[in-house]
Amino acid sequence: MSKVKILQLLPKFKERFFHNFGKEKIPYGRQRRVIKEGVKGADGKIKPLGSIDYFTNATGTLTDQLLMSHFSQQIEVARDYEYGTLAVIGKWDTVKWICIDVDDPWQKEASRDYILPTLQKYGITFMLEPSRDNRHHIWFMCNLSVETAEKFMTQFMLEAQQADFKKRWEIYPLFRRRASIFRIPGGYHFKAGKANGVVWDGIESNDPCFIMESFLSLPVYTEEDILGKLKFIEPEKTINLPTREKKGYVRFKYIPRNLPVP
Repeated sequence: MSKVKILQLLPKFKERFFHNFGKEKIPYGRQRRVIKEGVKGADGKIKPLGSIDYFTNATGTLTDQLLMSHFSQQIEVARDYEYGTLAVIGKWDTVKWICIDVDDPWQKEASRDYILPTLQKYGITFMLEPSRDNRHHIWFMCNLSVETAEKFMTQFMLEAQQADFKKRWEIYPLFRRRASIFRIPGGYHFKAGKANGVVWDGIESNDPCFIMESFLSLPVYTEEDILGKLKFIEPEKTINLPTREKKGYVRFKYIPRNLPVP
């Protein structure tokens, strides 16, 4: 790992990856593991030794120093915890990447048989991030409004035969995962016991420079690109014609001929 090369790649990676790049605050989280007995959680209960969760800093900002620590892929020890991978948190106005989380055995089959073939059918270049037990993340890069991204992913998942996707799939940062915490690739992951790599151009590697360069190599799909792939037809707008009263007409009441005049 070259620290100099990581520092050179960081500005472009941040601009490509972070939704709120250039803003004063970039809230973040960090995976941590309890290493001392008697540590209490936010609820006041004792946390089991070795338990893993995410510390969140919603008012802080993700600095280059923190990212360098993340890409060092080393465990850091501070007081009662070991710290590993960084994560992003927040609800964004734009979508710079879409990631489909594949965890369960049935999802792995669906990914192989439907999700990946449908991405290829749409001509979308994607990248895999393998994890433990054949789990993986499917990534592609974009620059979209939330509305366009959710419309497209709704169409996509239905075409990939996943009718109940909103309940059974985690698609970041959309739908029920819009405000979730999400792990940044390339850092040490306690559950995997290592830093996960990515597969790009037939090569799998967890080298941080390779990971950043792979993300920078992915094409970025714009609003125009994705709107061109949408098949849904927007409902026609109704023209509100002026009412009879607005035109100055007088309402009348129809009286059948066989009834007496009131």
